[in-house]
Parts: sequence; structure tokens; C-alpha cells
Amino acid sequence: MTLDKTVIQPLQYNLEVIPIRKKEEIKKIRDMVKKMKTIMFGIILVLLMFAVFTVPAVADTPPSIICQATIDDFDVRDVAVDSNDNIILSGHEHIAKFDSACNELWTIELESYKDFDDVAVDPAGNIIAVYNRNYDIIICKYTPSGAESWCKQYDFNGWGWSDSPEAVAVDSNGDIIVVGQASERESPWRDVWIVIKVSGTTKNVIWTDYFEHDPPGGAVSNAGAEDVVIDSNDYVIVTGTYDHLRGFYSDRQMLTIKYEPNGDRYCTKPYGAVDYCWGCNNYAYTVTVDHQDNIIIGGQSERWDDHNDGDVIKYSSNCQIQWEKALGMMRASAITSDDGIIMATSRIYLLDSTNGDVIWSLGFSAGDVAVDSADNIIAVNSGEIVKYGYAQPDLTITRIWFNENPCCAGDDVEIIFDVTNQGGGDAGYHTDCLYIDGNKVTEFTSSGLNAGDTTGWYYLYENVPSTPNPHVIEVCTDCNNDVEESDDDNNCDSDNLNVVTPIMTVNPTSWNPTIFCGNTDSEIVTVSASGGCPVNGVKVSKVSGPEWLSVSPTDLGDIASGSSKTFTMTAAPPSETSGDFTYTVRVSNTCGTPSSIDVTGTITVRCPELSYFPASHDFGDKCEGVTNSTTFEIWNSGTGTLTYSFSESCSWVVEVNPTSGSSTGEHDTITVDIDTTGLSEGSHTCEISIIAHRID
Repeated sequence: MTLDKTVIQPLQYNLEVIPIRKKEEIKKIRDMVKKMKTIMFGIILVLLMFAVFTVPAVADTPPSIICQATIDDFDVRDVAVDSNDNIILSGHEHIAKFDSACNELWTIELESYKDFDDVAVDPAGNIIAVYNRNYDIIICKYTPSGAESWCKQYDFNGWGWSDSPEAVAVDSNGDIIVVGQASERESPWRDVWIVIKVSGTTKNVIWTDYFEHDPPGGAVSNAGAEDVVIDSNDYVIVTGTYDHLRGFYSDRQMLTIKYEPNGDRYCTKPYGAVDYCWGCNNYAYTVTVDHQDNIIIGGQSERWDDHNDGDVIKYSSNCQIQWEKALGMMRASAITSDDGIIMATSRIYLLDSTNGDVIWSLGFSAGDVAVDSADNIIAVNSGEIVKYGYAQPDLTITRIWFNENPCCAGDDVEIIFDVTNQGGGDAGYHTDCLYIDGNKVTEFTSSGLNAGDTTGWYYLYENVPSTPNPHVIEVCTDCNNDVEESDDDNNCDSDNLNVVTPIMTVNPTSWNPTIFCGNTDSEIVTVSASGGCPVNGVKVSKVSGPEWLSVSPTDLGDIASGSSKTFTMTAAPPSETSGDFTYTVRVSNTCGTPSSIDVTGTITVRCPELSYFPASHDFGDKCEGVTNSTTFEIWNSGTGTLTYSFSESCSWVVEVNPTSGSSTGEHDTITVDIDTTGLSEGSHTCEISIIAHRID
């Protein structure tokens, strides 16, 4: 550990107090004050009535123990609470951290000389602890996990003085204020009140102040600061005790000084009757502030005869006494969220902020107290930590789910959620709200929910839109703040409702057959679904194409995710049909992406075609009894195979060779032989018939 040391040169301040008067003069003043109180009674009564109706009511029965723990490792002296309601303890050679349920998170054993006097928590959750070593003030800063950030030594008055810290506080900037006493270790043996403000980041001293006694200087005196608190404007309020030395008797008074953030004294308030008996003293030990920055001091007054000084005094934010109450010695204090005043010593008290009356008390001897965000009271003594509070409900969303994710826009989905009261108290009437995509769509009203019970709700989300995706479904219990809960954790929960769009695929998406006329061809098409949901309402229709193209079946219905169905396209062109025929067959659905897919293509129909050349032949003039011959070519000018044969009935055509054949496109030569023997004079014509057959 690296220990820095800073020597502090204190500033000189003087305290102005009312001069000591003789007892007769004091009595006259008090009589006059009584008359003024009588005159102002009506106004005060009105103000008190107003306060009754404006100050939040505090619980009129003592709280019960929520949790407790025994501390065996060290002597616990001080307690603080961080922003997460974790409990920080300090004492002899140790710092410990407990969670809000009094479970130990960690305990760190430190060097033997680290005998901590007080502990505080800064806005970031860092732990600030102070102690005395080698007659100087030591400030240490620890991370929320207990690791040491730094320790630094501060020497307030230099050699010959012993500086002792009593209390520490942290302002909203994380700057550290330490108060205590500096004792002179040689004649005249003075004890002075000291205040030091240190930067929480640079560790540099921002300002200091000290107070000696009244009048200052020239005599043995005793003054010491006992406690410090920071108000909402970062003003520093310090309380303690000082010697009042002006009268016949040497006596002590409570002293409260309110400092501006820059260290200037805003007000200086001594308290207690003076110069009426030997040893009649007043001591201030603790200070707290309420949410209006009123100041509450706790201590001990040694009362004598009619000098009934208070042990608890409430000042306004501008340091005017509002009331004083004689309740016995008080050594620790805290404030609740509704400005109830917690005071503690041999018992723990809740005081009414309007007049200081005791509302309730608990039989626990507390060395220090703190209040968490739920107004639970944490009290510690040397070996024990006890947390007091009122059993409150804690409404929590414990489940939110959907019966299924909608597969298509327009589907209906049940949204189901459970509300559980996880607190120790019963919850009365409350309202739960359901939000979809940030918009409140409905409320659910519960007449009550006992501790530990669960209520289930459901909502039918109809006609789910396809966008945005996902939909944010949020449920908040006690959305109208009808119930005072122990905390607001898990009051809302959300989940994403995904509109799952199924994917449709078609294979193949093109068919381009070539068909010989008179024949039939077909193609099987597969329709598949994927994406986690079925493709619904699948239908097949021919959008365009020849009438002899058909599809079957036309209604495939629903196709489960990961499954497929098929349909068949059939082309059956008539025997005399040929050509190129385009078509479109559409596969559509009522739920799926895409909503439709087209199967397209061209069907080519081809037939054999008979061709021959020449188409005729003229043998010319021939005499009777002459022979002759000629040839022609025959072929298939179409597709497929063409078979052919010849037929003739002319006597003078004696042979056609060959008499039959086939062609897939090649040219065949046919020879025709004639003989004119026996023919009469004149013109003669003969036709040879070609008989053609198509073979596909």
C-alpha cells in the first residue's frame, strides 16, 4: 500500500454567539419568548394542520425483522447502504459487504492498524473509510468489490497535534468530507473541531476548517466534530460539541455548522442553556437531513431544574429551530423517504418529523443505523446486523409466452403471462397492462394477490400483422402504481413475437419438351415447404397455354414444413398438331413466401412430313413396244421417321423399285420402269400413289 501524506494548514474562523447573561436576564428573555409563542399560536396551529395533510404518513407500528446476521470476524461500528441496497460494514481491521437479504458478499481483513472510525459510499458505489494512524487522518477508497484504490494520510495541524477522524460523508461529486478532532499533545492541551474536504479523484484537499471554543484562543478548550451529512445541494452539515467559556461556569454546548460547498460557513448554531450549573453540558453525536434539507441533531443534554434542553433538535434549512425534544441520549440517526426521523442508541426510535414525538421504538441497542431505498432500517452493534422492515408485496412477471409463433400475417396468437407476488405482504387491487410494439392494448384488473400467489392471464392477439417483425410484447404488473411494493424489480417483462413466414419452393420451374405429334408427354413438379411453418392453401392453375396442356391435381392444400407435394403437367397434342406452344402454370398459396411461383416454358410439337421430287415425269412420244425408266426422290422433311410404300395400276408401268422404304430425313431414290408394248396410239397417264406412315 502506498500511503500519501498531506499537511493541512487550517484556516482561522471565529464563532459569534449570544453573550452570556446572568440568570435573571435569561429568565426575562424566556418569559418574553413564552408571550411571543402565545401570540403566534394561531399561526403555528394552522401551519401544523397544513403539515399534517402534506407530510407523508409514517408507519405507526414498529417494523419486524426482515433478516439478520451475526458478525464473528470483527467489531462492527458503522454501517452504510449503497444504491443497490447492499450493506457496507466497517470496524476494527475489516470491511464487509452484505446484500439486501443480509447475505455476506465479501469480508476483507485489513492490516491491524486500520481501525476504521466510519464508512460511507460514493455515488459510484466505491467505499470510503477513515481511521487514525501516527496522529493523522487516513482516508481510504475501495472499489465496490473491495479492492483498495488508494489510501492517503492527511496531517491537519502539523507536528504536535493528534488528528482523529470521527465521521465521513461523500457529496454528489464524489468528494469526501471528514470531520473529527485535533488534539494538541503539549500545553495548552487544546482540542479543536476539524473539517476537511478532499477530492475523491485527485485526493487533493479542497478546503479545511477548524473551530476551537468561545471565545477563541488563550485557554484550555475542548471542541470536536462528531458527525457529518450532505444535503441535496451539497451543503455540508457538521455537528459536535464545544466548550463555552464566557460565563461563571465552564460548560459545553452542542454546535452545528452548515458549510456551503466551497467551505464558507452558511450558519453556526450553538445549542443549550449555559452558565447555570457546574458540569451541566450538552453533547451532539449525530446529524441527518430530511428531503427538505431540514437538519436534525441528536445527542445528550444534562438537564437541571427548568433547563430542559432537548436531546433531539430540528433546524430548518436556514438553521432556525423548529422544535426540540428531550428523549434521552441519541448516538445515530437516519431519515426515511417520507421524512420519518430514525434515532438510535439503546433503542431505535421513529420520530414524527412535525414535532419530534415518538411514534414507535424497538428494543435494539444500535451503534449505527442506516435506511435503504425501501425504508428498511439497518442497525448494527458490535457483533450483529439486523434489518427491520414492513412486509410488502413484490409483484413480478414470472412468465410470458405464446402458444405458438404465428406463421402468417392474420393469424391469431394467445399471449399468456403470470404475475406472482414474491413479497411478504398481500397486494390489493392492482392493474396489469399489456403492450404490443409500445402501445398499450389492454389492462387486466386484479382484486388482490396474496403473498406467494400467482395469477395467470391471457390475451388473444388477433390478426397479427406481418410487420414489424419481431413484435415486442411487454407486460407490466401494477402498471398504474396502485400497490406500494418492496421494490420495482421485474415489474415488467418482454419477449419478441416473431411472425414466422414459411418458404415455398417449386421444382422445376421450367419444362420445355419436344413432342412428336400424336404423342403425350408429362412432367412431375414438386412443391416444398420450409422455414418452420406450413405453406397453407396451395393451389395450381394454368394461366396460359394450349388447351391440350393440363395439370392435376389443382388443390394441394397445406404442406407441412419440411414436407413436399407434387402435381403433374400433361401435354397431349392432337395428331395433326405441330408448332411451338408457350405456357404458364402458377402455384399459389394463402400463407407462404413467395405467395406464388410460375412454371413456364415452351412445348414443341413436331410431325413427319412427306416430300418428293419431281412430282411428275413426262416420258414424251414413244412408239409401241418401247421400254424406258425414270427416277424421283422421296424423303421426310419433318421429324421422326416416315415410312412409305407405292401403289399403281397402270399396265405400262411395269416396276417401281423399291416398292417401300423409310426416311428420317435422308433422300431415297425411286426408279420407275415402263413398257409401251400393246399400248394403243394416243396419250396415256398413270398415277403412282405414295402411302406414307408416321412413326414417332
